[in-house]
Amino acid sequence: MTKQKQVKGLKHLPPNVQLFLEHLIVGLDCFELDFYAYKPLEVQHDTYGTGVTFSQLYSAHKTSAEYNVVVSNGALHLTGGRTLPFTNEQAPLKVMLLLLSAMVTQEPLEAEPCPRCSEDA
Repeated sequence: MTKQKQVKGLKHLPPNVQLFLEHLIVGLDCFELDFYAYKPLEVQHDTYGTGVTFSQLYSAHKTSAEYNVVVSNGALHLTGGRTLPFTNEQAPLKVMLLLLSAMVTQEPLEAEPCPRCSEDA
């Protein structure tokens, strides 16, 4: 079960979520984009814990909800169940830079299943 509420401040969020969002907000601000225009909501997930979901596309874009992502303490979760996990080699800030570039260029991250995964499904 997932619960949602408006994002008000970042200090109470898990450390990786807080770090990811603090840097994403600064990055968007460098391009004169407002993070809150991407409709962020705090979510509570049974498996992944507390996180924040938001669109990769600016709110004026008609299909923005279709490209929502969730930042949890352990990964960036893309629509369709794909994840970009946070590891020593793939730190939250590296994943944040990838997402920032997608948001600034308005070309959202999409994860196509690999052929082997499609066969297994």
